[in-house]
Amino acid sequence: MKEVADFKHLIGKTIDEAKKELTGRETIFVGERNGETFYHSTDFNPNRIIVIVRGNTIAKIDSVG
Repeated sequence: MKEVADFKHLIGKTIDEAKKELTGRETIFVGERNGETFYHSTDFNPNRIIVIVRGNTIAKIDSVG
């Protein structure tokens, strides 16, 4: 199972740039954008990457799964 550290290379990229680097199985969910929090289910999904976005770039990988 992948962890947050496995996706650190996505920090500083836009969502579109990050999607191009993923295997196609993973899905990016924006948990927070410019201080606005978006609801996301706490249901476990090993292919879900929840990110925090500042401006147009990923500032942090919040969680995986």
